[in-house]
Order: sequence, then structure tokens, then C-alpha cells
Amino acid sequence: RHPLRPPPPPPLGSRATSLLLPVAVLTGSRGYSSALPLLPYRIEQLLGPAGDVAQVSRSTGLLPARCTRALFLFPPIWRRMCDVSGRRVILLIGLSGFGATMLIFTFMEILFGLYAVRFLSGLIAAAVTPVALAAAADLPLTAEGPATRPPVLVCAAIMAALMVRIPGVG
Repeated sequence: RHPLRPPPPPPLGSRATSLLLPVAVLTGSRGYSSALPLLPYRIEQLLGPAGDVAQVSRSTGLLPARCTRALFLFPPIWRRMCDVSGRRVILLIGLSGFGATMLIFTFMEILFGLYAVRFLSGLIAAAVTPVALAAAADLPLTAEGPATRPPVLVCAAIMAALMVRIPGVG
């Protein structure tokens, strides 16, 4: 055992964990994609009458790019933190932090603040999917077949989040 690693938490049960991990990933992925259709309207609202189509288009492209850049850069850091503090802790930080950044995004009144919040959102969301995949890979495999293996369910949740449409949101 690593001297900095805390003792492992009591097992939740592989069946419950294999169902909760895809739900966690679905929540994070759907939260990211649900904000995308609302970006142009939010940017127009913040720019006011001084904003033109070029500014709105540029910001509509750059805001998701900030989040995606953070999603690309920070998973290795979260993975190292996960090795020290445990997967549950990092998953809880990722999900609660992502929810908080989405709430802040809703009430942000400055365009620069939207950029900062989207980057922070990506930084925190980067803790969810990689750690969930690592936790799913640690679960024991069942004899039910390859389609019921936890990593497959986590990947299916990512794809479902991108394809499922929430009425009234996007």
C-alpha cells in the first residue's frame, strides 16, 4: 500500500457501481452538451446591441473550445489525484464541481467570465469520465457477456448523452 493513499472505502457492490458509473458519466456529458444550443442566445444577451454577428459567432465557437481544451489537458492530473485520494472522492468532486460551474455559467453577466467558467467547467468535468472508466475497469467482469461489462456501459452513456435531446433545452 502506498503511504499517501487512504484506506479504500467499503465496497459499494459491483452491480450498483456498474450502474452508477454510467449515470455519472451521462450526467456530466449531457450537462456539457445541453449548454451548447443556448450559447448564441446567451452571448447575444451579454453583448447587447453592440454585438454583431461576427462577435457572436466567434464566441460561440471559442467557448466550447475552452471547455474541450481543459477536457484534453487535465485528465492526467485528475488521474494522479485519483491514485492518491481514491476514485469516489474525485468522482464526487467532478460531479458536484461541474454542477456548480453550470450554475455559475447561468448567472454570469460578463463575456470574459463565461470564458473562465467554461474552462473551469472543462477542468472539473475532466475528472468524471476518465475516473469513471478507471473505476469501471477495476470492477470484476461478469459471465453475462461483453455488452454488460462496465467500461462498455460507461462508453455507451457518453454516446447516449450526445444523442439524447431534452425537450426545451436542446
